[in-house]
Amino acid sequence: MLGTESPQAHLTATAAFCSTLLEPGSLYHFLAEHRREIFADAKFAHLYPSGTGRPSIPASRIASVMVLQTLEGLSDREALDQVRYNLRWKLALGL
Repeated sequence: MLGTESPQAHLTATAAFCSTLLEPGSLYHFLAEHRREIFADAKFAHLYPSGTGRPSIPASRIASVMVLQTLEGLSDREALDQVRYNLRWKLALGL
C-alpha cells in the first residue's frame, strides 16, 4: 500500500525550530521546500497496486534520500545514519 505524507508535515518540531539552519539555495533547502511537488505520491501510485497491507514509507521521502545519498557518495548504512542524526537531512526529508 502506498504510504502518503501528511499535509501537516510542515508542522513538525524539526521544521519549527531548525528551519533557519538551512542555507538558502542549498540542496537541503530546495528539497525541504519542493520535495513533495517533485516526488508527488501520485507519481508512484502505480508501483503500489494493492490497497491493502501496511502503508509504505512515502515515496517522496525515499526518492529524496536516494538523491542526497548519491550526491554525497554515501553507502546505505551511512545514508541511514544521516537520516537518523543529521538535522539538515531531517529538514530536507520532512521528518
